Amino acid sequence: MKNVKKLIALSLVMVMSMALFGCMRDESTIVVDEQNNLTITESMYIDKQEYRDMIVSLSDDKTEAEIDQEIEKAFKDAKSTIIDGKEYVYDDTMINVKVEKDHYAGMTINKDIFYMPITNAYKIMDDSNNLLNTGGDADLDEAMKKIDDLTASLYNIMVVRTITLPNEIVYTNGELSLDKKSATFKGTINEIIASGGWYAMTAAGYEIYNNDSVAPSVQGVASGDYLPNLNTVFAEDNVAVLSYDINGVEYQIGQSGDTYIYTPVKAPGAESKEGLKEGENTLTVTDVKGNKTAITFNYDITSPVISGAKNGKTYKKSRTVKVYDAQGVKKIAVNGKVKNLDNLKKSGNKYSIKATKKGKNTIKVMDNAGNVTKITFKIKK
Repeated sequence: MKNVKKLIALSLVMVMSMALFGCMRDESTIVVDEQNNLTITESMYIDKQEYRDMIVSLSDDKTEAEIDQEIEKAFKDAKSTIIDGKEYVYDDTMINVKVEKDHYAGMTINKDIFYMPITNAYKIMDDSNNLLNTGGDADLDEAMKKIDDLTASLYNIMVVRTITLPNEIVYTNGELSLDKKSATFKGTINEIIASGGWYAMTAAGYEIYNNDSVAPSVQGVASGDYLPNLNTVFAEDNVAVLSYDINGVEYQIGQSGDTYIYTPVKAPGAESKEGLKEGENTLTVTDVKGNKTAITFNYDITSPVISGAKNGKTYKKSRTVKVYDAQGVKKIAVNGKVKNLDNLKKSGNKYSIKATKKGKNTIKVMDNAGNVTKITFKIKK
């Protein structure tokens, strides 16, 4: 129980840090020109009253007057503004910050279409009470309730997006500007979920959307490929990609530069499914119109196994070295020379090599996914 208390205390601190975002207003402007160049600026504001309410709900040993004093001290150098009747605080480092497009991974943004689809990543929140058994401890139950409340507060963040396209917008669920070239969207995460996503399209974009029967194109993997990771796998669509599904489990895809990061999202009904696993997998990418692309690939993060000789060892006579990989060996090099696999003794996915060279011997093996194992040993002269 002591370890459980420590874990819950740590979770509470972590969630408190994240819950600050639930007190924030996230505003961004996205401007697209005719050449599909994007200019994106973002501003973040802290809702002072929401922040105060969060601190009050978490504090067990301070009066509200003491909390108010601490908040005023914390924000004494901050600037203040009124937006939609609420007081927000900020400093200059938080507003009009230029950001890159990969900050908005998962959205379609071009000169004719803006589409922010809603996936299960938005819809599903972990139920913290299912993660840890408090054993009926009243203090732990209270801490777990705070974690639940704080996690829920993340969905209260106010998000505002203004998209400006080079031509008139004819189809949108946002608020149009007078010149009909900009659309503004505003809502909490829960309200965004209820909306089904945000979109704005020009006449050309709406024609593409309305007649879309084109499945997403998947980059970085083809059927039959062997992959050691999914870092370069992503999809593009002429409208917008809605979901990435691997073996029945949806994955949220994030982006950091040119690296793509997959996080499993266990939707109802998929709890018993494994998702990404070593061996054969099927990736299904679906767009917002229901068009699908399915690719079957092999995932392999295990390096080949070499037996019969050990790295750094010295042997008195020649050795029979065996090489094995569950998903197949692609290349074997002995002392820098690549062997013809068809000429080697083989049983299933296991190959045998006779090492007879006196002195140093190096065997390097690569599997189909590019994982490598290398050993160097000596045979006495």
